[in-house]
Amino acid sequence: MKNLLRLIFVALILVLLNASAIAQLSVAPPPNTVTISSGVMAGMLLEKTNPVYPPIAKAARVSGTVVLQATISKTGTIENLRVISGPAMLQQAALEAVKAWRYRPYLLMGEPVEVETTINVIFTLGGSPTQSSPAAGSQEAAPPLAQTTAVPPPPMPAPDGPSLEVTMQFIQTRLNEQGKSAFVEYRQNTSNGATFAVTIINEISNVVADQTQCRISYHRKATQDGNVYKNEDNAFSLREVQDILVRPFEQHETEYFASTGANIVVTSTTPPVTVLTVRRLRGEVNFFDLTDADLADRIAKAMVHAVELCGGGNKEPF
Repeated sequence: MKNLLRLIFVALILVLLNASAIAQLSVAPPPNTVTISSGVMAGMLLEKTNPVYPPIAKAARVSGTVVLQATISKTGTIENLRVISGPAMLQQAALEAVKAWRYRPYLLMGEPVEVETTINVIFTLGGSPTQSSPAAGSQEAAPPLAQTTAVPPPPMPAPDGPSLEVTMQFIQTRLNEQGKSAFVEYRQNTSNGATFAVTIINEISNVVADQTQCRISYHRKATQDGNVYKNEDNAFSLREVQDILVRPFEQHETEYFASTGANIVVTSTTPPVTVLTVRRLRGEVNFFDLTDADLADRIAKAMVHAVELCGGGNKEPF
């Protein structure tokens, strides 16, 4: 009888020990990373640096919201920040500001965890850029829409810069001086990994920047490996310009191939090439390839100034 009682007692002890172990195993540790809404994380912001509105974007009247994806560390710092969407002219300003923000650590089951969240940085021409903290039913006020049917205003005198005449002459002279841009473009087929190179020659000539009509006209001839694929006259009105971009050729060309569905990326060029892109109403685009990045920036600034004087510019969000 004593042996039976002893066996029953040992069995009860084993059952209790197993139950305790199972209970411990059923409590899962907190995950390494959780996804939290932008509204919740906005309320945990401790230190915030407001973005500086880029002068070139302000001059071109570019506004809108830059949406960023961020990883917030266990200590509340930004570790991984990338752009999801937003006007290209405003993206770098948003990144530079937000990467210095600090948050209160997010606790889960009493332990700090990494957080994945989105941050909306709103740029408005009527005030300072802000981080949105959406409430239920709230709506973001949109900048005024472009009046595409209205008669464009006449050129205005420059209040704080060169006159329209001087600006247009600068654009005309510098683009004509650029002439031919010859370079080798290195491509990669993403389907099979094959790489190959093509020789590109772009020639801009007969540039005329007409201040009375706020119009730039030019001739463009382009060849690839000796074969001419563009040989045409082009023109655009500065009153129709929405924004002006300055980007590496690789980014410009890779985006073009992606839009056509081609499995090709451009990895580099020799020498380096900068593309000055003029985007207009109705999605029309003009672009200039320049082997001098500094010159591309100077011409872009001149064009932005001329667009402002001519009454153009982007007046609607992207």
